[in-house]
Amino acid sequence: MSIQTPYWTEPTYLQTICGRLFAQNGCLYEGTQTPLVKLRFKPELPIHLASPPGFLSAYTLNTFKEMLCDLSRDPHGSATAFLQCRAPNAEKEIKDVIKQHFKDPPCLIEPRTLVQIDLTHAEDYMLAACRKDTRYRIKQSKKMDTSFRVEYNAQFWELYNHIAERNSFSNTYKYSTKDISQLISSSAIKAISVYHGQEYIGGSIIGAVNKERCDYILSAYTLNAPNAGRSVLWQSLLAAKSLGFENINLGGGVYEEDTLFDFKMSFGGQSAPFYTIKLVLDEALYRKAYNVVNSDIDLTGRFPPQA
Repeated sequence: MSIQTPYWTEPTYLQTICGRLFAQNGCLYEGTQTPLVKLRFKPELPIHLASPPGFLSAYTLNTFKEMLCDLSRDPHGSATAFLQCRAPNAEKEIKDVIKQHFKDPPCLIEPRTLVQIDLTHAEDYMLAACRKDTRYRIKQSKKMDTSFRVEYNAQFWELYNHIAERNSFSNTYKYSTKDISQLISSSAIKAISVYHGQEYIGGSIIGAVNKERCDYILSAYTLNAPNAGRSVLWQSLLAAKSLGFENINLGGGVYEEDTLFDFKMSFGGQSAPFYTIKLVLDEALYRKAYNVVNSDIDLTGRFPPQA
């Protein structure tokens, strides 16, 4: 799969993901290759910059440096920023970059974990790397003539919508059929459909980060077919491999290392670090806006404080 820039730089993707935040909270800031959203939670509060939901984080230390360089030149009147960086084992380098551009500002860097799958091995090797229960269920699904097609099936939205309603997704993560169509119109995004024989059981949407790596963006599956959830994820891994990717990022859990994280790890996953960064860009503005006068700035908990 030919790819020049990450999928999140394409307008069709940005307009869908960030556009939902734009309609609710603020406007998209496109000053860097790594997009940020400008949020103002209350009229009297200063602007807060944030990485949009999903995987739209700086994926190398260089892209993080570029983002910080742009922000130091023009922070767009913001007092705070919530950033992410996927560069592995880079906490010290992240601190150094921040100090270089902002002269040791109040900052909290927290390590998080996501799941990656190595796609360079043969299918049998990948299957053997799965945990026993997952491997058994994948083998059972094979008996039902499970297969994938790199195509979009309109039933995907119906299944995704059921999941969104069942799990009470916020409006940010509730997508219309138009939203889904716009997402997959990007040249860097592929839709995967999974079948038991000729019966559609679910699918996924993956996005190319570069020619070797991709992200698992969305998935949905029916509750009326045995092992459908595992079948969709396993067949999506095989589809990504067939498209030439060597590594796929499945993201993490809702919370750090929860049951969703464990489910993803059961496919032979490897944990990989990434970092969230709470950063005060303008200390004077922050102290005035959030009434922090004589004490140290505490960045644990909700950020910014009145968001």
